Amino acid sequence: MLNTSSNKNKKQVIAYRINNWSSYESDFHPNNILEDRPHDQSSRWLSRSCNPPQFLLLKLTSPAIVQELIVGKFEKPHVSDLKRFKVLGGIDEDNLMELLDSGLRDDDRNLEIFNIKHKINDVMFPCQFIKIVPIQTRSPNFGFSIWYIQLRGIKDAEKVTDCIQKVARFKETEAIRLCLKYFRQHDFMEAFSSLQKNTNVVLEDPLLTKLYLELVKQGNFESCENIIMEALHEDLFEGYVKNQDLKPYWTLLTPPSEGYSYHHQRPGMRGGHQMCLDFTRGTIYVFGGWDGTHDIGDLWAYNIHDNKWKLLSANVHKDGGPCNRSCHKMIIDRNKQRLYVLGRYVEVKSKTNMQIDLKNDFYYFDIASNKWILISADTEADGGPSLIYDHQMCLDHENERIYIFGGQFLKVLGNCRSTSVRNIDDETPLERGFSGFYLYDLRKNHWTKICNDCDGFKSSKSGIPSRTGHVMVFDDLKRKLYIFGGQKGAYVFSDFYVYDTELQEFSMVYDKFGRAAVPASGFTQRATIDSVLGEIYVFSGCKKDNNRKGENVCNSVWVFDLSSCHWSCVYQNDNNTENYWNQMQYLEPRPRYAHQLVYNPIKKTHYMFGGNPGKSLSSQPRLDDFWRLQLIRTTGKTVARRCFWLLRKQRYMELTTQDSVKALQYLQANLGDVIDHNSQDESEEFQHLASLLFDGISSKSAAEPTKHYFNDRLKLFNTIVSFFPEKMTPPKSDLTDLIPF
Repeated sequence: MLNTSSNKNKKQVIAYRINNWSSYESDFHPNNILEDRPHDQSSRWLSRSCNPPQFLLLKLTSPAIVQELIVGKFEKPHVSDLKRFKVLGGIDEDNLMELLDSGLRDDDRNLEIFNIKHKINDVMFPCQFIKIVPIQTRSPNFGFSIWYIQLRGIKDAEKVTDCIQKVARFKETEAIRLCLKYFRQHDFMEAFSSLQKNTNVVLEDPLLTKLYLELVKQGNFESCENIIMEALHEDLFEGYVKNQDLKPYWTLLTPPSEGYSYHHQRPGMRGGHQMCLDFTRGTIYVFGGWDGTHDIGDLWAYNIHDNKWKLLSANVHKDGGPCNRSCHKMIIDRNKQRLYVLGRYVEVKSKTNMQIDLKNDFYYFDIASNKWILISADTEADGGPSLIYDHQMCLDHENERIYIFGGQFLKVLGNCRSTSVRNIDDETPLERGFSGFYLYDLRKNHWTKICNDCDGFKSSKSGIPSRTGHVMVFDDLKRKLYIFGGQKGAYVFSDFYVYDTELQEFSMVYDKFGRAAVPASGFTQRATIDSVLGEIYVFSGCKKDNNRKGENVCNSVWVFDLSSCHWSCVYQNDNNTENYWNQMQYLEPRPRYAHQLVYNPIKKTHYMFGGNPGKSLSSQPRLDDFWRLQLIRTTGKTVARRCFWLLRKQRYMELTTQDSVKALQYLQANLGDVIDHNSQDESEEFQHLASLLFDGISSKSAAEPTKHYFNDRLKLFNTIVSFFPEKMTPPKSDLTDLIPF
């Protein structure tokens, strides 16, 4: 049977015409954007002026739900490309809302796809008009250029008509709610009751209505606190809590050795190593790396509870394991208690006769028996990748599958590929390149190549450009891989993709709020994921810019919220002098790259070890300090305590105008219990409150507290309401905001 619902929701190309424009140069008419001709420099709209406001207004052939905006560019970066632009849309040309604030990447990729806002309160809204407003070009003093625009979305007439009706009902309901809010704010309760009775429109959740009556009308503060406790137990503050900024707290677990040898007591200085965490047993494993001179082959275990390192093997190769290596990857199977190791960096020096093994071995370490097992001596011969390094590897515990993406490969061409170890010189035919996307099934011991490296920088549902130094994390709940950043040759990526392991296709992760605040492009960034919280944590490495030479090592921590598709920076320190970090190295970690990071999703704690500080930040070639990072956010209990403080402060303020003795007793017995002594603002305010007792009793009558305290209580109610989910609260805007002035 044909799935008509699926067909109605299918994205289709939406036809439009140019309805209006601000200006254009004679040979660059706005109609040029209707055709995608990236090789024709004249096939674009070019504004006559380089100063805003400039715009193009598109009129759709018929109303449609516009979900994607596809912007075409010239075949190579252009000075008049839009560094920043906005998109507005709506049914009425004179009443358009902002749908997107973003910008084009400075690269040679022809098309960029933007997900644009098309829902309000989970209701899809159609558009008849789309307005594109350029704000900034790539270079100043150049007119704005748009080469090509395509709109995609839902244009099924029945679906669009249904959405238009839903939007109309939504707007009518919101208009009534705005009136209800206005009436109640001004205590016009007769008009409020009449409107609510005749429309059956509810202003807010019944719990908040109860809070309003108890607080604003009755002044029953104890009942208000009971309502707050009820909200806390029902986790109603969780939405507010998640939107609050995280605060980083660094703890130094193992200080830098500063050249002193801790032989067999702790891991030495290194970068390009690997680290895994078994959070069920509280153990961190570290293997291999580069100390600035040689590859390392030791294996360490760190007991989180005892804060102690243990050397499991000084040389795993002698114990039957892989040879010394760096830039490899290691993952842990917590269920089977195994460490899987794949890949390594091999340096081939010019004009040097070297004996090198260019086969890609694959091992696992059985933690229980303390033994290494060789899975494959040559994964390429088994259908897997060639010898690779700086790749990424993730484990799907439930399906027992390992995903490997990217990295660079090195292999010998010709008849010598079967030779395990051979002499390498300038005459040896070597092939270098970027590895594709592979899957290894642990149950079947079988390799599958999902895709090769894409041609150039083009991406599709079946594949994306390969790279090195990127990050990749696996969401255990949604069964998706997230891939961000990295480098391919001289080009540094700033894209962000998701791979659906069930649908077996790629798609780009869109930032609904534009690209104004995203992590800087770079490589050897590190990332972790909390599938329960729906957050990805990205730690800075070596920042690079495609238009600038050199690199910049600095500290920053970013969080990506998977539900809102929004980046936020929770920690940043741009100091880059050695003297500064010599003083601060025991308080927070100095900037680095090629370090390692693991995450405990139960304790919400990160651990970081080692890395390369860069040439200018340390006299040591590599680092061996070990840190714990906790990203602390406000809790629901903290929000409840804040509400108690505000309620009791209001109660105290009212008592000071009625009975100073009762006010003093209340101040000492009740307010002191809920003050946050770590907050300087609350401590100072608490001290100030005592001085109000000496202002004397106000002439306000205690017999009519509601009349005299109405405005203060209403203001307090609005503050407390801001902690609740938006779907429970009155409209944020006010009726008077709609009046032009």
